Parts: sequence; C-alpha cells; structure tokens
Amino acid sequence: MKNKSSDLGFLRLLLLGAFGLVATVFLFKGPTDQELLANASKAVDFHPWSGWWSPLFLGGAPQAPGLTTLLTYLIIKAFIWPFGLVVGTKLAVLSAALAGAVGVTVFVKDWTRDSMAADLSGIAYLLGPQITLRLAGNEHLPVVFSMVFVPWILWALLKAFRSPSWHHSLLLGVLGAGMTLTFTKLAVVFAPVAVFFIACLLWGDVLAKKEFLICLGRAVLFYIPLAVLPLLPSLREVQWLAMFKYDPFAAWQDNYSFRSILSWIDRGNALQQGMPAAFTSDLGGFYVGIVALVAGLLGWWRATRVAGAEDTLVPYLKVVFGILLFVGWMSAGPRSLAQGMLDFLRAAPNAQDLVIPLFWIMTVGQCVLLWLLWPEHRHRDIARVTLILIYLAV
Repeated sequence: MKNKSSDLGFLRLLLLGAFGLVATVFLFKGPTDQELLANASKAVDFHPWSGWWSPLFLGGAPQAPGLTTLLTYLIIKAFIWPFGLVVGTKLAVLSAALAGAVGVTVFVKDWTRDSMAADLSGIAYLLGPQITLRLAGNEHLPVVFSMVFVPWILWALLKAFRSPSWHHSLLLGVLGAGMTLTFTKLAVVFAPVAVFFIACLLWGDVLAKKEFLICLGRAVLFYIPLAVLPLLPSLREVQWLAMFKYDPFAAWQDNYSFRSILSWIDRGNALQQGMPAAFTSDLGGFYVGIVALVAGLLGWWRATRVAGAEDTLVPYLKVVFGILLFVGWMSAGPRSLAQGMLDFLRAAPNAQDLVIPLFWIMTVGQCVLLWLLWPEHRHRDIARVTLILIYLAV
C-alpha cells in the first residue's frame, strides 16, 4: 500500500512537472501572428453585446461570427486586463490546459476507479498532440479552450448515468453550452463522440436506464436557452452555428476528412512524400501520433496479462479505441474506407518503400481492433464480421 501511494505521489509530481514544462516553453516562446492577430487581437476588439445588431452589418463585418468563440474571447479578455496582451493570453491558455488535464484526471478516476490510470491520462492530455500542437505550434487557441470541456462533459454524462437528477441535467446543459460557446465548430465535431459514449453506457441496459435518457432530455432543455439562442445571430453568417455546410458531407470532406490511414501518425506528410496532394493531410488534422497509439495498445496488452483482466482497464480501453475507430470511420467523409484504400494504392507507385507496409499494418490493425473490441455474446463472430464489413464498405 505504501509503494502504491508513493507511485501515485510520483505521478502527481510528474503531472505538475509536465504542466511546468509546457508552461515554461510556452511562456518564453515569442508570440506569432496566429496568437496576436487571430486570437488575442480579436478578443480585444470583440464586443459581444453588438453581436445581434451591429451598425456595420451592411457596410462592414458583423460581430455575429465571433459569438461562436464567445467564451474564448471573454476568458482571454479577463486575463489581458491585468496581465497585458501577450502574457495575459499565454496565462489564459495555460490555465485552460491545466483545467483540461484536471478534468481528464477526475473523469478517468471516477470512470475506472484507477488513480494511476487517471494521473497518466492527465499527463497524456497535457503532452498529447491535440493540445501541445494547438497551444505552442499553430496556436489555434479556441481548440485549446474548447477541449477543456471534453473530459468534464464525459464526467457529467457518467454522473448522470449513475445518478440521474435535475442537478446533473443542469450540469450537462451548462457544460455543453460552455463548449458550444467556446468553439462551436469543435462542439459539433465532438457531438458524435458524446453519443458514442452514451451508447456505451447504455449497452445492454437501455430499459433499466430510462431515467438517464430523461435526464439527457432535461439537459437539452437547459442547453437551448444557454447556447442555441445566443448563437442565433450567427445562423446567417456561419451556416447554422458550425462554420461549415452540410451539403451533404461536401465541406466535411474538405475540412475534416483524413486522406489515408497514415494521416493518423504522419502529421508533417513525411511518409507521404511523392503521393498526390489529395492524400497529404493538413498539419495536425486527425493526427493521433504513433506514441499515443503504441502507449494505448501496450496498456491494453499489459492489462490482459493481469489476472481478472476483464475487471481491470480492458473494458475502458475498448471504449477509448472504439471511439477512435468510430471517429476515424466518420472522418473518412462520404467515401467508404475501402474506396479510400483502393484510391490510395492506385496513387502509391511513387511513394516511399516504407509507406505500403505501414499502410497495410494500420489497415489490417483496424480490423483486428474491431474484432477484439466487440463484447461477448451468443452470435459474436457473425456480429464482428458484419461490423467490419460495415466499417470498410459503408
């Protein structure tokens, strides 16, 4: 017991150390045009009270699109006032990153009852590419702020599932509205993940959790006045709140589709040199990273080596990898994954020698993961084959 406490103490120090490392590097890094012009300067000039009716509506640019990042700008404004433009913005972003790491730790601890997994998850959140690249790379600050809400929303869903109440409905509504008003585009993209997590909670127990579904319905009632009504001015400007069109899936293909499975681990297109432009990814779009993938797979493998593995972290890792594959399937856009694979292979003659083996390893690996993820039941094999065919062909 003493050794376990020592390990947890060390992990807490490691979590603080990871935050300190990110903070030190970011604070002393010179500001870029993205930080000054696209985020901090917009926050300085943003006046939310003029979003509904701007005197410049016909002769200039309205404030309405800024409502989709309303909370991001207001938080940055609050930090700029005492600390100045550059330092204030940096401190605001670092505070958001820390709040997100704490949220991940709280959520994983409450979900898995495993303190070590919770602390390691918090460290992974801080050092993972989705935060560090947006924070210190291209400094897409609304993403950093909106990502804070992801673990807290999942935690609130878990609380509502275990103990449905008006209190948890309100909590869900407020957190959902917070993410929507921080960066509406990411909230829309995150919505399928939240639905997938809800489905995992309800698996095999839908009728017994009628109260949970009622709780979710009440949360929607809170969400509408808190998020939808304030964003109505943006309806005309940014295509129903989300800054992209549903026509159908055309803009999704352009903005959110990964061009090949290698985009998961190849942020800078180093592996895909020689490939046509249609198969190179933008910097960091659906980038997962080989470190994150290997760490997750090693964690799964290690958990299966422990006695009573099904009672350890394996079920939770299955949900995490299930969400990853689900998002990957959706982000392929209107084409099926099989069609994308064939297009990739036709265009690959000029690719590097390493590309094709990696492509097949990752492609087959998805099917292997799907085979392992499906829970035990009477017709499991038939269900798994059907799932793989749907995943590849639909």
